[in-house]
Amino acid sequence: MIRFEHVDKHYPTGRAALTDFNLSLGVGELAFLTGPSGAGKSTALKLLGLLERPTRGRIIVGGIDLSQVGAREIPAYRRRIGMVFQDHRLLNDRSVWDNVALPLLVAGSLRGELDKRVRAALDTVGLLGHEQKLPLEMSAGEQQRVGIARALVTKPDVVIADEPTGNLDPTLALDVMRLFQSFSQVGVTVLVASHDLHLIERIGARRIALDAGRVAGEPA
Repeated sequence: MIRFEHVDKHYPTGRAALTDFNLSLGVGELAFLTGPSGAGKSTALKLLGLLERPTRGRIIVGGIDLSQVGAREIPAYRRRIGMVFQDHRLLNDRSVWDNVALPLLVAGSLRGELDKRVRAALDTVGLLGHEQKLPLEMSAGEQQRVGIARALVTKPDVVIADEPTGNLDPTLALDVMRLFQSFSQVGVTVLVASHDLHLIERIGARRIALDAGRVAGEPA
């Protein structure tokens, strides 16, 4: 489902974020990218989301060579990718319903379909009935689950998450990670960047360690 082939990412400053980066994930696989700050975890996710482009190498997602995806095709591609961020990136002046529905509104979905899909996504993360709340009326854990519902509402093939539990207490963090685990069990490929090794060990999924933009190994 996801394949990085000899990927480099260099910035104009000369900094190399990724160097000869190779990684392969199958359909329905859950994996974690770990490593110190600056190891390249976030860069790998940005490349998957077409937020940035590699300097060299190929990235294949679901049979699509991302180098062949033009600017006009990026929105359609991103509807296949659910993206979850540490800081939620919610619209605080809009309701939970509006936040979760946003990707579908951008895609031009019909109103009847919108409500069905939003409710289903909220039900998946345990927030059905909270549609009319504002994000600031919710706890940090609930806000993160709203962000996850928004990532799920387009029924993506792949979910990527960048430090999604960084601002949560250990119990809420485990709940969020178990949500990702449940997605992989129904065929969604999930790649998470995280520094929380203890939490990853509790989930028991594949761990890919990065160091200075390279794969340093996969601990047993």
